[in-house]
Amino acid sequence: MVEIHIKVRPTSAYNSAGKVMSIRADTSQRIEDILSNLKLDKKGQSFYVNGQEVPMNSSLASHNVQDGDILESCPCPKFSVVLSAVLRDLDAVERLSADTRTEASVRPLMDGALLDPWPDRWSHEDIKPRTICLATMKNIIQRSGRYATVLPPPCQSLEELMEFMQTIWGGTDKRYNTNVHIVKKVNRIGQPTTCWELLQNKLSKLEQITRTENLNGGDALEAFIKADCARHTVMATPNSARRPSGCPTISGRTGRILRIETSAPRNYRNIVCSSCPATSEYVCLDEKCPFLRSFPVQNVLGGIIPFYKEITN
Repeated sequence: MVEIHIKVRPTSAYNSAGKVMSIRADTSQRIEDILSNLKLDKKGQSFYVNGQEVPMNSSLASHNVQDGDILESCPCPKFSVVLSAVLRDLDAVERLSADTRTEASVRPLMDGALLDPWPDRWSHEDIKPRTICLATMKNIIQRSGRYATVLPPPCQSLEELMEFMQTIWGGTDKRYNTNVHIVKKVNRIGQPTTCWELLQNKLSKLEQITRTENLNGGDALEAFIKADCARHTVMATPNSARRPSGCPTISGRTGRILRIETSAPRNYRNIVCSSCPATSEYVCLDEKCPFLRSFPVQNVLGGIIPFYKEITN
């Protein structure tokens, strides 16, 4: 048969960057033989191509797996990544002291989500049910624990995903489950819920990255995770012990400018912000700077959003 190059994305790779494994395999090989030499997150892990499960005791060729394809450990990989990102944002809010959870401190952690009108409920008691709901959704689509026998469809939109979740949670009646009320397109006052807005915002950013990565033949999910983790690194304090994996390391802080160490490509070393002293080593922390709200580190690492200009020497 034919030898091809494929990638395998374990469950942990939906939350942390740098965990996707690249392997070469013969198309006649059985799936279990290919995976037997890999360090996976759990035994008996199922894998999917284009949302369809690839059963064990079958070959790559029998499922038309092509060179460059990615074996996903989740039937809804983009929602697994997006849910992880929103949970990361809520965790960042939880790390703020209760008396500092103002709009000025929380809004930058929300990654540009509109949230209009601004929700004032950011106490531990308010965040906890949102976190539990989103973590449960993540477990369902990753088929973890008690949901191992549930097979989610390859949902393309948040509406489709929530329709499926309602079949798991038993409808919209509060007697069954309140989770369906936490993520709703329209709540009782006619506004999207906070979790709905946060998820839609992440989906929009992932779609932007996907368009760019498709042109370059890259991995959009991996690029999204790197950018999102890097954003949290910029906003973290230098002494923070909890820093997302795969992120640049903070080396010092001076006034409104935060210095970070990055591995920016050579052709992006001379990128500067057009309205403040931000460069690939210094990221502007001024809340009024429009570049802060536009993934400054994402621009440094990948140049995805054209808010920075390159200086030619």
